[in-house]
Amino acid sequence: MTGSNQIRHNFKETEIGWIPGYWNISKLSDIAKVIVSNVDKKVEENEMQVLLCNYLDVYQNDYITSDLDFMRASASKAEVCARKGCQGSLDKNGKKIILDK
Repeated sequence: MTGSNQIRHNFKETEIGWIPGYWNISKLSDIAKVIVSNVDKKVEENEMQVLLCNYLDVYQNDYITSDLDFMRASASKAEVCARKGCQGSLDKNGKKIILDK
């Protein structure tokens, strides 16, 4: 193998281009579920930067890839933890909650 074939030997060609050989292509609806977000689509300096995948991103594209121009917004730590999961319990302002036994 020489040139570009050598680089691609651990890759496979698919309908969306070359991908690592151990990856699979799936419909988003087969591997994910929709969770409605309360993120307000604004950017606040004191919040974490997030990328939003809106329904049009899914509706207008056969594949969701990093090439898409996702909307930039921000979310509080509590909003991120509600979607992603965090250790401990947080209130709506992102402050740790101490629970009585």
